[in-house]
Amino acid sequence: MIKTITQTLVSVLALFGAGLSGYIVLIKAMQTGCSTTACNTVLSSPYASIFGVSNASLGVGFYLVLLLLSIRRDWFLALIGIVTAALASLGLILIQAFIIKDWCFLCITSASTITLLLILIAWLYQQNPEKPRWDMGYLLVLSAVFLTGPILHYGVNSIVTRDSVIIHIDGKGYTQSDIDAELGLRMIKLKNQQNQLRKNWAYEYAIAREAAANQVAPGVLMQMVFPSQPSVASINAYQTYLENTYQIAFTLPTSSQIDLPQTPHTFAKKGPDTAAFRIVSFSDIQCPYCKTKHQELDALQARYPQAIQIEYRHFPLDHHPEAKRAARGSWCAGQSGQFWAFLDAAFDHAQSLSPSSLMTISKDLDLDTQAFLACLTGPDSLNAVELDIQAGIQLGVSQTPSVFVNGHYTSDRITAKSLGLSE
Repeated sequence: MIKTITQTLVSVLALFGAGLSGYIVLIKAMQTGCSTTACNTVLSSPYASIFGVSNASLGVGFYLVLLLLSIRRDWFLALIGIVTAALASLGLILIQAFIIKDWCFLCITSASTITLLLILIAWLYQQNPEKPRWDMGYLLVLSAVFLTGPILHYGVNSIVTRDSVIIHIDGKGYTQSDIDAELGLRMIKLKNQQNQLRKNWAYEYAIAREAAANQVAPGVLMQMVFPSQPSVASINAYQTYLENTYQIAFTLPTSSQIDLPQTPHTFAKKGPDTAAFRIVSFSDIQCPYCKTKHQELDALQARYPQAIQIEYRHFPLDHHPEAKRAARGSWCAGQSGQFWAFLDAAFDHAQSLSPSSLMTISKDLDLDTQAFLACLTGPDSLNAVELDIQAGIQLGVSQTPSVFVNGHYTSDRITAKSLGLSE
């Protein structure tokens, strides 16, 4: 009687484990998460899958195999399987404890189920220590049952990510990809804002840890770190410190890739066309953030001249009245091979970009001042800048700097680490 109850309990627990693992597969695919932040941290970590297949889907296959073995009363193979699963489960628990340092209650429930199954199956095997029948057809059936887990993974993910009609207008359906493509950069920027919120959460978490270590409130710590108005460089430096100190690593979703046409102004590029990273920046010479981004990208390209190509595109904003004239001046300087030198000087004089200031820059660069003035006021320089502006408008650019790395829009700070280059 006890043996029969135990056998039934094993089958019930195997069925429960399969259902639990299937639920994890579903919430991971739908990115809805579970009820705790720690759980979501574990499920979104790189340790939650093997070769692109979620551990939970492998769990579905394993539990279904165990269910079949329990029905056939094949306790020898069941014991081998549950011992293997217990070791894998222990490894995942140790990863949560010492690497991720957060706990997923769903994973703990599954580990507890495996532990209970290990005890029950070991007892059942002692009661009936028969050797299994090594039948090839039987083993193929077990393999097929196990593969239902990975198949479930790909099936659920394909259904969840399937492009479906989300809006109807006058009887015509529009899919999500149709609408997102029409919205272009506006939708991409919205997704990037989501990523920025996620990054800010990581920094806030690290700041709380840092404040606790210094026995002060987070707000007090920020006043200690930034006693005056912080510069962009100082904020970037502190974020780098937090990333290094608390081992923060970002594997956030990338934005959609945009096909960016090459600039017709070859002098507005630095680095080979064969570079692994093509960075295109739409910029405004009167924009202070553009100057910071320009210097950041210039220094990065100088450090990795073969791996990075930077491409400058003009996008002077309407509320910067002198920016378009300065952009025209850089194009004129580019005709004499002085585009980047003129750009650097113009950024340094961004507060005063009058015609006389631009002429002074041209003299400092030993340009032909008469030819420069004719170009500055002529139609060619205006058409060249307008060409950049129209290219930006077609992409959905509305603010500066707007930067694309290999066609992916990003508002993040671009570093060797973020590109995966050796530092």
